[in-house]
Amino acid sequence: MTQWVKLENCHWAFGEEKTLEWLSKFGKPLTPLEEETYSFGSDDEDDCQDAVGTGNLSAKMTIEQEIPQFLPMMGRKVRVYYRGITKLCINCYQPGHIKKNCKNSTVGWIDYVQKFKEEHDFSDELYGNWIKILGLNQVRKEKEKQRRQHLEDVRKQKEATTQNEEENVEREEESLPENLRGKRLPTDSEEQPQPSRVEKPRENQEKSSNQEKAGQNSKTSNQKSQELENTTESEKRKEDDKKTEKSSPAPPTLNQLF
Repeated sequence: MTQWVKLENCHWAFGEEKTLEWLSKFGKPLTPLEEETYSFGSDDEDDCQDAVGTGNLSAKMTIEQEIPQFLPMMGRKVRVYYRGITKLCINCYQPGHIKKNCKNSTVGWIDYVQKFKEEHDFSDELYGNWIKILGLNQVRKEKEKQRRQHLEDVRKQKEATTQNEEENVEREEESLPENLRGKRLPTDSEEQPQPSRVEKPRENQEKSSNQEKAGQNSKTSNQKSQELENTTESEKRKEDDKKTEKSSPAPPTLNQLF
């Protein structure tokens, strides 16, 4: 099948030789590479009147093997267009649907490149910087794998420790006499029973009643002390009056006056 193949986001910096080498992996190029140009078409003489290259390259070739819609060329993500190409979803890179209707999990571009490299026996030179990025990604995945393995080992160790403690408790329980089984006191590490929500209002009521009783007792004692003070003062007054009567002379009688 002979078609014009367009490479979007490609660049002359790749070099025509490398780009044609990529295309030759899927067929036989028939023409040199041509760059797509854009003309502004302005009537203003001050504007640029020359056509400007867009960086999109195209070539006519005989396609012997289906070209994927996305190619990891020389450290770039290059989109491929030709008539009859199988379009891929940009979310999961699977055919048959678009991102809007995709129900699959998201696949990262680096994962796509890794899968592409595994399925195609190309030299590392054609991938450019993607080889370095794949290596770093592999190191990151290995570290993540080790971290998860460590967490899993810690979890299993905790489960084993808990199981051993339960077995020890069961052994201690079996070693006790029958009349003492099931009456084990809680240890310091065990949680003490917390008072229920119903008990808290009762405790508050008891506190308030005790406070009222204490207040009443204090009032009664104050009243008694006040009464005692009043009684003592009245007795003192009576004694003073008696002394006064004794010391003062009696009034003269009528016989004494005449």
